[in-house]
Amino acid sequence: MMRPYYPVLRFTRSRYWAQAGMLRLLGGAVLATLVVLALMATDLAHAQVGRAVARFDGGIGVQPALVGGAANTVNDTQPAGRPWVIADLKATVLGDGMFDVRGKGLLLAGGGNVGRNGNASVRLRLYCGVGATLVSFTSEESVALEPNGDFRLSGQLTVTNAPLVCVNATLLILNAGASAQAPGGWFAAGIPKL
Repeated sequence: MMRPYYPVLRFTRSRYWAQAGMLRLLGGAVLATLVVLALMATDLAHAQVGRAVARFDGGIGVQPALVGGAANTVNDTQPAGRPWVIADLKATVLGDGMFDVRGKGLLLAGGGNVGRNGNASVRLRLYCGVGATLVSFTSEESVALEPNGDFRLSGQLTVTNAPLVCVNATLLILNAGASAQAPGGWFAAGIPKL
């Protein structure tokens, strides 16, 4: 019986090992590239979640007066019973729902306790969207106002689909606990930082 003929160039052992080494090197490079791409995709997803979706710089105090026969509501939130002022407000909301709000001088602007904090505690409400796409997120966390009206509120909004996308963001500082001086509703609104 005859052996089959395999046309082979001079393929020495050293060439075989060199070629095998190149294939291993190429396979390692492909594997390393895939690992790097997977890590970059993960970092991109974390960056989107950790990215600010809404920022506010400055605040507007509530004026609960009737406007055209209706209370000064923002979306579905009623105003506080008395006017309030706020000296400064800075807030950031991230794509994963984490938020940090710092307010200064949130005080009553009318009534018998004008210039005082009304023994109020506050929480945050964030509205995203308009019309039929409007959604709101209210913080579980609340904090009592300092005597001078200063506060810092931070925590996590419950976000079902992270990263949160917030178009036309509206931020309200709400009364977290009703009292005679602060019967409920919103005290201040954030000014969006563009």
